[in-house]
Amino acid sequence: MRGKILLFLILSVMPLSSLPAASVSIGLGAGPVIGGVAASTGYREDTRYTLSYAYNVSIPVGIYFDNGLGIETGLRLTDRSYRYVHGYQGKDSLDIHEHNAYIELPLMMTGSWRAGRFAFSLGAGAYIGMLAYKRECGSFRTPSSRQDLEDIIVEYDSWKDIDSTDMRFEAGLSVKLSAAFRLAGGLGIFIEGRGDFALTPTDRRYQDGQAMRYNMHGAISAGLAYTFGGRQ
Repeated sequence: MRGKILLFLILSVMPLSSLPAASVSIGLGAGPVIGGVAASTGYREDTRYTLSYAYNVSIPVGIYFDNGLGIETGLRLTDRSYRYVHGYQGKDSLDIHEHNAYIELPLMMTGSWRAGRFAFSLGAGAYIGMLAYKRECGSFRTPSSRQDLEDIIVEYDSWKDIDSTDMRFEAGLSVKLSAAFRLAGGLGIFIEGRGDFALTPTDRRYQDGQAMRYNMHGAISAGLAYTFGGRQ
């Protein structure tokens, strides 16, 4: 799988390698992430995966050509979280938010058009990432031993070790829509919406016959960018 993703990244930019670069852009952005995992709970009707919220920070780098095509890459930290809820006797006995943060390298082909100080672009490509840290927070309910007392709810927030059950490498596909506004000279602001769809599972659950989970997240990022060259 890794080899196929890397080959796709290389082949995707080969048609652009002979075009003269018009400008280079580098920026800094951050914003929220919403998403979850695609997974089957099988026969367990009392278990469900739902959406969770986190964040992403990015350093986008773009090379843009005179005909409107471009290549975008950079470095980003994306917290890909999901929520896991397990019920017992009609109540949610477990409510857990799993946070798996990845350092990622995206590579996308873009097409853009301009209207005065505004610029708009569409892009599609792939990304690869390495698991950087794990955190788990949530609550669990313990039934009281006495009927006249309420159940005990315990909340917690803890960091988790990365171990042999984790899939440290992730690869997937990305699509994005962005808008930018030039403030003065090469300085501008941008906002983009992105959808990421993992092709690799989050962990090695196949070892014990359980259903694998795949990250599916949407992210919004906004920030500043500076463009060098003629296409500003």
